[in-house]
Amino acid sequence: MNLFEDWMGTGLAATSVATATVLTAAVLLLVVLRRVLLPWLARVARLTVFRWDDVLVDRRFQRWLALLLSAVFVHLAAPVVPGLNDFWTEFWVRVTAAFAIFFGTLATNSLLMAFNTVYETLPVSRERPIKGYLQVVWIFVYIFGDIWVLAVLVDQSPWYFLSGLGAAAAVLLLLYRETILSFAASIHLAQNDMLRVGDWIEMPLFGADGTVIDMALATVKVQNWDKTITTIPTHKLTSESFKNWRGMKEAGNRRIKRSINLDISTIRFLTDEETERYSRSEPLVDHSTVKREDPLKTTAAGAAPELVTGNAHRPTNVDALHDYLIAHLKRNPDLATDTMPFLVRQLSPGPHGLPLEIYAFSNETRWEKYEAIQDSIVGHALAVLPQFDLRAFQESTDSTMHR
Repeated sequence: MNLFEDWMGTGLAATSVATATVLTAAVLLLVVLRRVLLPWLARVARLTVFRWDDVLVDRRFQRWLALLLSAVFVHLAAPVVPGLNDFWTEFWVRVTAAFAIFFGTLATNSLLMAFNTVYETLPVSRERPIKGYLQVVWIFVYIFGDIWVLAVLVDQSPWYFLSGLGAAAAVLLLLYRETILSFAASIHLAQNDMLRVGDWIEMPLFGADGTVIDMALATVKVQNWDKTITTIPTHKLTSESFKNWRGMKEAGNRRIKRSINLDISTIRFLTDEETERYSRSEPLVDHSTVKREDPLKTTAAGAAPELVTGNAHRPTNVDALHDYLIAHLKRNPDLATDTMPFLVRQLSPGPHGLPLEIYAFSNETRWEKYEAIQDSIVGHALAVLPQFDLRAFQESTDSTMHR
């Protein structure tokens, strides 16, 4: 029973009025859904203790869902419009069905993205992001949705078009090569826990040095320390090398590895008076290797100690500086000298003097604090050199040559 046909007949006027009425009702339904019903459901979702119903709060999902329901309403209203012949009825049904499928595809993909947004609020999302996997599903939903729309418009089964994809596989592989590589890389990164959102990474090939802020299917975004954003193709993270500083953050210690180049011309043996004085100084009480050995044990038989200038056990001012720095650094509360590797060592001498390297780990990983600790240690080491009659190596300049 068709109310429009009973009231107005089957003429053009009846068809026009019925069509306008159906479209007006669809618009009113859209307004009610978007302004009343869906916002009310969103408020209810916010009041619940469950997180997963918060996907209803996503505005994109609400918009496409409202359009989907309105398109379904218009599609179902086709039989009530009088005066339509078989061609126009079929046209109405196919076009409205295509719109419904299109809006349903967009609503599904918005639901997937909203699901990811809720998932990212969970602590596990930092270790196991799923955005890349959802984007793969998103691509398949789009492909199937487009094929379904095309099948409805030409009145063919979707499987008719899907069967033709086999012949186009080579073309698809060429078009989606980056996507396929990135998908495989995403799985590799996730399975081996190589990268997480929030990790500090360095990848000089792409100029990246900062924090990972987003991991998608095709790209990984890194916010550098100068607040610029570097976008890296996901598959490059498995084919190229990069440095991840996560281990440093988890350990709570950051390495300090700095060298001071000593002027070789200032290196000399200590006198007996200097040896005793350095041995009695407070920083060296607990670590006194500077104290000279018994001459009777270290000199050649029958030779006077003062004549044995080549004695290997005779301390130098570099030894005194070494012991002083060891004792000084062990008392530094900012260094993990008991739990992490710690040493002061000489490197191979070269044209820039004798490098004395400080190798230690700080208890602070924050950049500003770490640099302050490192600067304090190096500055103190340089300032104490004159006390041991040592001088840091420095290239000759016009100002030094005229002194």
